Amino acid sequence: MRLQKTTYDGRELYYIYMCGYKCYFHGDLVKKVDYKHVAETQYLVDFPLTGCDIVNVEGNLVIVPGNYNLFLFPYGDGGKLEEVDSAVKIFDPKTGNCAIILSDQDKIKVKWSDDDGACTTLLYKDGRKEDIPTEELLKYL
Repeated sequence: MRLQKTTYDGRELYYIYMCGYKCYFHGDLVKKVDYKHVAETQYLVDFPLTGCDIVNVEGNLVIVPGNYNLFLFPYGDGGKLEEVDSAVKIFDPKTGNCAIILSDQDKIKVKWSDDDGACTTLLYKDGRKEDIPTEELLKYL
């Protein structure tokens, strides 16, 4: 995900608006990439993000180095987060269509619903995502 960069009092600050929050990223978590076909340096962060923590500062989220994994979970318009296993912190603004989930696990299970019904999603630290309409199906398969 591409971040914006600004400078304040000589310090570089990297940020993006996501899931209803303005999120600032510590410089150690940001990848600086120069592409031949783009004039300016790009500032990127990949999700899930490993080795981080989140501090809530007056409604802004500051992502700093730490011991957790940060997962982004988009659940779409009309969706609702129901339950998250293995979450340390969950930032679900109820006004967006995604949640920011911090966990000490390499895999998390998210139960959510939308207009089509309930769903369970597994998110992995390596970026894989697996969906199933309901875990009840697994009993019969």
